[in-house]
Amino acid sequence: MSIQSSEKVELRTGVIPAALYAGKLRKVALAVFKTLVPRDVILRDIAKLNQILYGKLVEELKLGKGDFVRISVKAFYDKDKGELLFEDPHIERLVFEMDVKQTYEAKIRELEEALRKAETEKEYYRRQLENLKKGLEELLKTL
Repeated sequence: MSIQSSEKVELRTGVIPAALYAGKLRKVALAVFKTLVPRDVILRDIAKLNQILYGKLVEELKLGKGDFVRISVKAFYDKDKGELLFEDPHIERLVFEMDVKQTYEAKIRELEEALRKAETEKEYYRRQLENLKKGLEELLKTL
């Protein structure tokens, strides 16, 4: 693959566990820019990108090490500045159907329990209302 210094290239990790993103991006960048950018510049600038990604993955998205992600980011080499520049990275979190199903089923159980509780309370208040109505009717008869 032959690229020019100002040409944007998309770096992609593929689907990986979140814990492996830094090494994967480093390898991809080294492979893509190896003939165009000095190795130390690639390593320095990818390290900066990885710090930004850490903040997004761990602090913002609250992902665990075992969560699967796919990261892509457009990059280009600015020869005048002697650095790799990156656009905003795109992070996709991949969720397994089984995990979604478990979460969904747990939420349904929770809602069913809340519904049973609401129905029990409704019945309690209905009886209270009937008792008050009977009490008022008896009070009216005595008046």
